[in-house]
Amino acid sequence: MSDAAGTPGANPEQEHVNSWPVDELEPHSKNVEIYREKSLSRDFVESIKKRGVEVPLLVTKQGIVIDGSRRLRAAREIGLVEVPVVERAFDSELDEREAVVHLNKNRVKTFLQRMREAEELFRIEKARAKHRQGVEPGTEFAASEYGRSRDKVANEVEIGSGETLRKAMIIWEARENEGALGQTSRTVLKEINEGGESIHGGYKRFSRKQEKVNSQNKRWWDERRHSVVEKYEQFFDDKEHLISKDDDWRTAFRKFRGEWNDYKEEHKIDGSEPYALLQILLYQLQDEGYIQSEGEWQPDSIIDRKPSKSQLADLYWEEEMKVSEIGLIFGLHFRLVEFWMREYDIPVREDEVTQME
Repeated sequence: MSDAAGTPGANPEQEHVNSWPVDELEPHSKNVEIYREKSLSRDFVESIKKRGVEVPLLVTKQGIVIDGSRRLRAAREIGLVEVPVVERAFDSELDEREAVVHLNKNRVKTFLQRMREAEELFRIEKARAKHRQGVEPGTEFAASEYGRSRDKVANEVEIGSGETLRKAMIIWEARENEGALGQTSRTVLKEINEGGESIHGGYKRFSRKQEKVNSQNKRWWDERRHSVVEKYEQFFDDKEHLISKDDDWRTAFRKFRGEWNDYKEEHKIDGSEPYALLQILLYQLQDEGYIQSEGEWQPDSIIDRKPSKSQLADLYWEEEMKVSEIGLIFGLHFRLVEFWMREYDIPVREDEVTQME
């Protein structure tokens, strides 16, 4: 909500208004990081000078300003000693950060400010997703949920649809890259911010440059040998004869585990990823029809959680996600994501080749 319009949910008749010394108040760090205003308009300062601070600032009990940083700044400029505030307790630091963005919804903002808002909201969503996964093991984060999150953020920061925001984020996330792609990103963002280019037009220009750079940055699986997931697959192929269709999943797992230590030593496989091995083995056992995901105490079907080739390629190349981030979306180990990329023959970015070998 803009400083002029006040604070949604802060009804003066329901929340007690106090006066706080301006020296005891500080803007929330996210307000400074996102909006980066160098100066206030003279009209705004004159309005505060003439009428005072009519809408109380929303602050935490520690004096951190969630809504009203411009009012606080104007009050300091004209020499006010105190300003009216409403104290509010937030359940978490994430809620505070979200409120900083939400309470600036009606503020007049530049494109770059909206993009910093979107970036912050995505960070918040990702942090909450990790928390849910931590307290609820097995929680899945499908690509459809990621899409809904993008639509929600696009609506909050008022950048068209989720698809429009997707295009804008692709340009945005490349701005700190070195080389030609980063330079193109910064140029396009500047033009959009100044009104000389649309998001869609800028995305087309950036995509042409990105396609040219990516063509030089792709590593195909048949060009690479001895990747970690290739060794996992070879282990399954070499030891598949040990199991039968009559084995339950625990028996099959135990047979494989009994062979694993010697195999990893022989083939120099990193032994620090037992969970990756188990997930890839489970997927292969289900895919080959050895075990079913029906009945009591059966593992969930990993096959049902496997994205399509186009879905996985879009997340990796269009969204520029790392394999670890894709794994978080689907609630799976990143090595299994690599395994699927190899199955689908989706090329790998040059900067991720080393971790896959």
